[in-house]
Amino acid sequence: MNTAALCVTTQRRLDRHETGGYWFRLSEYSDMAELHTACARCFPEERVPQFRFLEWLDIPDELVREDRLSSNLFEVLDALSEIDEENREHFLYWCRQNGYDIATDDVGELATRYLSIYGDRASPEEEPPDEEDSPYRSDYWFDMKRYATDIFNDDYD
Repeated sequence: MNTAALCVTTQRRLDRHETGGYWFRLSEYSDMAELHTACARCFPEERVPQFRFLEWLDIPDELVREDRLSSNLFEVLDALSEIDEENREHFLYWCRQNGYDIATDDVGELATRYLSIYGDRASPEEEPPDEEDSPYRSDYWFDMKRYATDIFNDDYD
């Protein structure tokens, strides 16, 4: 999660149609107060800037919206960094499927529950068959595309 980054601008700049923003690597900050202070330094002409978050990298969408950040963003990112990269995507999918909200729920507890169920292997041991090995694959099916104009021609009486 060392690559988590956030692009920040302000509502005033958006209203003036000024493009772009400032990128902040979250690993350089320890908490939300420090991040907000750094963001405010980039917009000295605004007394009370209304931050807007245009883009983000390696941050789950549940933690960021254009107009706000989750208050426990750093705690969640710390908890997610404890899960290896391969299992992290499966963990986030599992949370979404089971109705857990990582922005409000205790991610450490969820991760413990997840790992107790699935262990270190989030993906099944057997890989799904390749498309070429599929029993439903037929060369005839793919050749039909070539004749689609003949089959669906409007000249039928």
